Amino acid sequence: TMEAKNLFDLINCDCLVKVKKPLHIAELFGKLIGLAQQTFTIVNQLQQQIVLAEILEEFLESGNYSFKEQSDEKSMRYNRVITYMRTHLYEDISVDKLASLVHMNPNYFIQSFSKTYGISPIKMYNKIKIDAIAELLQQPDIPMSEIALSMGFDDMSYFSKYVKKYLGMSPKVYRNTKKFNN
Repeated sequence: TMEAKNLFDLINCDCLVKVKKPLHIAELFGKLIGLAQQTFTIVNQLQQQIVLAEILEEFLESGNYSFKEQSDEKSMRYNRVITYMRTHLYEDISVDKLASLVHMNPNYFIQSFSKTYGISPIKMYNKIKIDAIAELLQQPDIPMSEIALSMGFDDMSYFSKYVKKYLGMSPKVYRNTKKFNN
């Protein structure tokens, strides 16, 4: 599977793309904005995805792009690291451990990984971890203490500080905010 990346990291193209039907694209973007301003529903979300697919189809039909080689060695090598991060969210991960997965010197690993992703390996790990925590917090049937333990936090106070640092609010406030937004 392909890791989530910026579209322009995957496709070499100018930021301005000439399309065959510019009025149609403007209409699609208007429709997308209108849908985004409506109350969230499953149907609304599906409609947004359909419009995005139509925009992407117009872009691809324009022919003003070329795909980068996806099998470059760094991407393949770092996929192993990111998979490890995702499957070890409950552990304290060290740069030394991540570097050893790809047989690299830790200092060179940090530099190379950061250049490839625009973020350090530890920041990437924290982002992956907080995304998983945020997703779990949106499930009200899972106790916060269980979420904390499953993510490697024995201390609820530290868990709360960690969540607040990355999400800008305590786990309880985040959960309540998401409950009312869904």
